[in-house]
Amino acid sequence: MAVKDWDTREDGNLDIERLIAWETAKMPMNGALRLRYARNEREFETGGIALQLLLSPVQLRSLSSALANLADALDADHLGTRQ
Repeated sequence: MAVKDWDTREDGNLDIERLIAWETAKMPMNGALRLRYARNEREFETGGIALQLLLSPVQLRSLSSALANLADALDADHLGTRQ
């Protein structure tokens, strides 16, 4: 999905929040992913909001690969190196 398809705020900027932490847990036949994020300073100070997701092994591998590829692209762009 291209960024142009993402949700935006009224000012046209992306509607994105700051990630605070994440946790994983092994469930029967799936994995659980808990993402903690904050929409503002007050939420950050109180530990943020949690989004809990259930993912299959295929989804977990695909997400892991997509995140690694994104990190590599960011490194290449900003450090002139690809890890």
